[in-house]
Amino acid sequence: MLRIIATYQLAAETGAAYMLELKGRLEGDWVDELRRTWRPLRDGIAKVPVSVAVSEVEFVDAAGKMLLAEMHRAGVDVAKGAAAVRPWCACSGADLGAGSRMSVAG
Repeated sequence: MLRIIATYQLAAETGAAYMLELKGRLEGDWVDELRRTWRPLRDGIAKVPVSVAVSEVEFVDAAGKMLLAEMHRAGVDVAKGAAAVRPWCACSGADLGAGSRMSVAG
């Protein structure tokens, strides 16, 4: 099961942003659910940055890794807490595409 908490943030210093906070397991049908949640944000509001917090994700299957990489390539900031470093979320170019890096927010 995956819980997706979508919030819209507005701050004078940084402007508007969307945050998708994930909790649980990013696998199976939940990958499609995250895609259905994210794509309208990407397609409809291109100028508003999107971040994804994965610090409370317990597991990501191959399809979930591919979606996170797709999201990252599309400009989404995939952030994870420093204590949540997991092998499935390694910050290597092989995981995200050549020359890419995920940010680490903690």
